[in-house]
Amino acid sequence: MIEAEGIDKSLGMDYYIYDELYVGDVLEFKKSPKSFKVYEVYLDGTVVSLELCGSEQSKTQGRFTYFIMCKEGIDTFYAIYLLKQLFRAGIGYAGLKDSESYSCQLISVDSKYLKGIEKHYKFNNITLCFYKYSEYPLMRGHLLGNVFKVFSKFKKYNTDIIDRINNVRNCLKDKYLVNYYGHQRFGTIRPTTHLIGKAIINKDWYEAVRIIAGTPTYYESDIVKSAREEFELGNYYRALHLFPPEYWIERRVCRVMHISKDPFKAVKSLPKDILQFYVEAYQSYIFNKVLSEALKYFKSVEVLKNTCETLIVPGSNTFLYDDICSSITREVIEREGVKPNDFIIKDLGIVGKGYVRDSVFKVMDLDLEYEEDGVWFSFRLQRGSYASIFLRELFRKV
Repeated sequence: MIEAEGIDKSLGMDYYIYDELYVGDVLEFKKSPKSFKVYEVYLDGTVVSLELCGSEQSKTQGRFTYFIMCKEGIDTFYAIYLLKQLFRAGIGYAGLKDSESYSCQLISVDSKYLKGIEKHYKFNNITLCFYKYSEYPLMRGHLLGNVFKVFSKFKKYNTDIIDRINNVRNCLKDKYLVNYYGHQRFGTIRPTTHLIGKAIINKDWYEAVRIIAGTPTYYESDIVKSAREEFELGNYYRALHLFPPEYWIERRVCRVMHISKDPFKAVKSLPKDILQFYVEAYQSYIFNKVLSEALKYFKSVEVLKNTCETLIVPGSNTFLYDDICSSITREVIEREGVKPNDFIIKDLGIVGKGYVRDSVFKVMDLDLEYEEDGVWFSFRLQRGSYASIFLRELFRKV
């Protein structure tokens, strides 16, 4: 195992696992919609893409209409926000996709809201087309996994490099990776969702809104940094008008703070699924810390898998036994200073339930396709596992 540093450590990901997977000295990966593509795998095994548009011919209309949504460079929450405005209805979706990707996934809309609505749209870097009808809405978790296509450029080129890259495929045949929650769970540009969740758990409403709309970071644009600085100064109205439209969460917080100066009202003004996501992000951070502590204790992925094949993501219904896996979880929870009841936030009507999660995962169906200036890595992951965890092994910084 190799000690991690920087942002990775701040998100609970303390270790890289396999030195032999590292190719960051010969390949360069810069995440963008052109180099990072994600295709959802539906419950029936269908890989979702625009090629499926209109492929399902249904004579009778179902209660719910499924659309294929492909988006580029925007996060799923913002895409759903835009679609709610378009259809004036709730939107069902199975999973969240990386904001720095080109991604395709299914969404569902109650058919009664779609009278006179077209079956193909293109706006705000979103392409939407009709797929099929169903009697059931899409819900979180209604997917088998995702297929990823990732391009990285050669830093230099020779036959030895090709052998090293090919060796990645050979190494992964019998190796498991640690099932950390990836960077996008916490925010790829501004990894703060877990900190917001912790503030909500602690009912520190001002801290929650300060992290949401304040706390400027180096990686954001000058206009967004200025908006956050104005918020921190209490100039909520000015901050509201500085934030671009896609920062709709920050804008809503600014608007309520300008009107009421009440941070609790500002937090409560956000949709429940967003608030739930913040709390779940904090639960994910705790799980990452548990996983890192387990790795430190067992000193190998193989022993971890054989001893603690699953670990608990702590929540309101968490019950811990006296085994070694539970004791590691208990130590981390106590260090964080949280109890199961803390995940029941009655003021907001949300609950962070605990559950079990695999401690390791496999990279499946890895394929390499070489081009003149680089290589495409194509692979499939199970539901809930993150491509960024595989990529951080390859490149160390993602």
